[in-house]
Amino acid sequence: TAIELFAVFAGGKGAIEFVTGLTHANAQLGRLSRNIGVSASEINKWQGAARIFGGDAATMAQSFTTISDAFAGWKVGVVTPLIADLRAISTAGGTIIDVNKGVEQSFLDLSANLKAIQDRGPEGAAEAGFLGRRIGLDPALFDLLLRGPAGVKEVLDYVKKIGVATKEDTDAFGELEKRMSQMAS
Repeated sequence: TAIELFAVFAGGKGAIEFVTGLTHANAQLGRLSRNIGVSASEINKWQGAARIFGGDAATMAQSFTTISDAFAGWKVGVVTPLIADLRAISTAGGTIIDVNKGVEQSFLDLSANLKAIQDRGPEGAAEAGFLGRRIGLDPALFDLLLRGPAGVKEVLDYVKKIGVATKEDTDAFGELEKRMSQMAS
């Protein structure tokens, strides 16, 4: 009986931890979306794609934030070293990464460049890896981008089919997170 009660308690605790984790993750996604001006669905789609390649949502969110911040800074006259790195990647790969086209298109253009560089052979693979690390891409996102824009879109379409969080979802989880915090106080 004691083992059964422990299993019920542990199972209930696991379910609570799962719901709490899910609530916090979706609330964070909503805050990130509002902070960088990229839709929650778009970020969540890329996070799902990164997970398929062994990454995690937090690292993908950091990549979105880093690139989005560099683009926002460029538009107001703050040129970060990342902009110079993206220019170098554009030159080496042959596809211009235009900061005015948004983060998703920039990732697709980055993908075209990294694939072109990678396809040059062993030296190209080393160069692509160096450039990817230089701009802060985690290995999972790097592997995804090496598929090229068509391959990336295929993975993103798959993730979208299985479901991504919407603004409404993240708003609801944000409100739930606030209520949970109030109850814990």
